[in-house]
Amino acid sequence: MPLTHVCVWDSTIGYRRISVEEAVEMYPYGVSAASGHFVCELCAQNVLLTAHGINAQHFRHDPSSPNKECDERQASFDPTYGRSIRSMNSHTTPLRIVLRNGGFELQLGFFYPPVNHARCDSIIISCDGGKYRYSFDRIEREKTTYLSVGSIPSNKYEIEFENANTQLLRFWSKRVTGISQNGSFFDARNGKILQSGAKAYSDNIFYLLRHFPIYSSQVPNDIELIELRRSRGQSFSTWYLYRIRVKRFSELSAKFF
Repeated sequence: MPLTHVCVWDSTIGYRRISVEEAVEMYPYGVSAASGHFVCELCAQNVLLTAHGINAQHFRHDPSSPNKECDERQASFDPTYGRSIRSMNSHTTPLRIVLRNGGFELQLGFFYPPVNHARCDSIIISCDGGKYRYSFDRIEREKTTYLSVGSIPSNKYEIEFENANTQLLRFWSKRVTGISQNGSFFDARNGKILQSGAKAYSDNIFYLLRHFPIYSSQVPNDIELIELRRSRGQSFSTWYLYRIRVKRFSELSAKFF
């Protein structure tokens, strides 16, 4: 399935959306993903521009890439994927990280439903760290209530609602995307995870939580990176938490994110 959310680096404004027609004018014979000229807006992976041939030239993910974490890419492999995305409601359940006691804690945020009878008895959150059960009465009316989901990162959080009114599902998600093994960024000001398409600004502080360490050779000079925490996950695996500051806006710093 051809990609439609592809960006190219522009030295004046950063990454911007580019059409296939414009890309073909730049590279009429196509380019490989390894060239790094084009990236997917949804997952930030390099994409290729196919060569001229029987089929019209188009953007594609690199088939050899081990990272399949992209909505648009997954849809080309799984015809039911788009249906599952559309069935989810439009209210995003925020995920945030809180640093405390030499470690960190992950939390999901719930707002009080605006319809009085949209409620349940209990909220049950399942993740790699186990199951967490909370009473609906924990949810405050005036602000978002954050419920702990432990310190073991999970790539998804499944949520059940005991004895729920059907109206509740209009406002609360039953599945929340969690932490990517390749790394998830958080805004240090409020701890919230950065969603796809979010912007990172110079001198702002961010956290990066990932399953593998980052070596100095992987960090561009425009990025300041400090390791803050290490945490054991499942099967004795280790998660690394880093503090990041963008010292200068550049193509290298943008690609790091």
